[in-house]
Amino acid sequence: MRSLPALVAAGLIVLGSFAATVTVLSRFGLQGGMRGAVNQSTEGLASAVPLPDSGGGTVVVTVPVPIGSGPFGVGYDSGNGYVYVANEGSSDVSVINGTTVVATVPVGSEPGGVAYDSGNGYVYVANSAWFSDTVSVINGTTVVATVPVGTNPWDVAYHSGNGYVYVANTGSNNVSVIDGTAVVATVPVESGPISVGYNSGNGYIYVANQGSNNVSVIDGTAVVATVPVGTSPEGVGYNSRNGYVYVANFYSNTVSVINGTTVVATIPVGDYPFDVGYNSGNGDVYVSSTGSNNLTVIEGTTVVGTVAVGGAPHGVAYDGGNGYVYVANFASDTVSVFSTIAPPLVTFMETGLPSGTSWSVTLDGTAQNSTADTITFMEPNGTFSFSVGLVTGYAVSLSSGNVTVSGKAVNESVSFTAIFLGLPAVEGYALLAGIVMVVVAVGVVFALRWVRRKKRVPPTFP
Repeated sequence: MRSLPALVAAGLIVLGSFAATVTVLSRFGLQGGMRGAVNQSTEGLASAVPLPDSGGGTVVVTVPVPIGSGPFGVGYDSGNGYVYVANEGSSDVSVINGTTVVATVPVGSEPGGVAYDSGNGYVYVANSAWFSDTVSVINGTTVVATVPVGTNPWDVAYHSGNGYVYVANTGSNNVSVIDGTAVVATVPVESGPISVGYNSGNGYIYVANQGSNNVSVIDGTAVVATVPVGTSPEGVGYNSRNGYVYVANFYSNTVSVINGTTVVATIPVGDYPFDVGYNSGNGDVYVSSTGSNNLTVIEGTTVVGTVAVGGAPHGVAYDGGNGYVYVANFASDTVSVFSTIAPPLVTFMETGLPSGTSWSVTLDGTAQNSTADTITFMEPNGTFSFSVGLVTGYAVSLSSGNVTVSGKAVNESVSFTAIFLGLPAVEGYALLAGIVMVVVAVGVVFALRWVRRKKRVPPTFP
């Protein structure tokens, strides 16, 4: 049976929008001196074109989950580079490589939380349905074990210090501790444990208890502290840069920030915050809000922006291999993938035009015109076609072609040459001069012949 927050989320799904909005505002800008203004047309942009956000990155693409429904939890396997998305509605796991679904793995009923064990290379998936009550263990794209645990296992976390996997069992108010594929301990906690996270700084496990509005702190297999937080805590995440643990409080619309066993800050976020993800690349914390269909981006204890994603976002995970953040959109049956690294710049550099002359470049369907000597685009990795617009009175050295981006800046030189009579100016004027000389010479010849003919005419007498 699902928890109350899940039922609320389901209601939001019915009443809310199912559209995945990926239009956002960016803090990535183009820098450098220019001699004039640049105008950009975005008409006809494809979904793979980066779109900016208000402080958390650049949306690269929205990846559909073609088989699964109700994508819930997300985990990253740093061993094979895959991202695993548990689909609660279809009881399977979608395996994503970059932005492509490469496999679908059947698991138990209503899978929720996902965690990667870097010690054995396995991915653990909590199957939360009351008649399932198991954890599926995946090696690559194959289930290698099914581990019985407590009632309604909702979330999982890996403790890199002792090698154990911790499972929050919402229905039985305890935490199962797994070593490999065997349960080695069961730890009683407070009411309705729904989420679990690991603090590598102090070695503690943090368990969010939605029924008792607090967090149980576990050292090994013993509870050492209980920390009061907001109403119905749902998600737990750890920031390795500042050592804080972040807890999403579903009904308080806040995030509690814990230092050790003390709440040091409470941060207002979006509606019905559900999960917490950490970006080790830039140090940002991302909180999914199922009611407002976005992520709140937190630096330390300050909200620095939001990222619009799909309907009722749930799980959040960071892929340290490609720098992407993955968000499971429960209501949209999609995964939003966005980059927190500014894409490489593609710069077209012009020579030959007088200052103030407008010229243009179209790259991958996006047109820019400028009176500066450079035009710059931001593009993800890939190969893109371009064309250089015509400028009256000038020929261009490179009118079209392709550019390939592979993680580094790309520069293309474009030379304009003044033309006259369809030729470069020097040749055109030389041709004109030659024509004039020929015309003059022909005129002189005809004039001399006319004069000579006049001299040969005999005089006439009356």
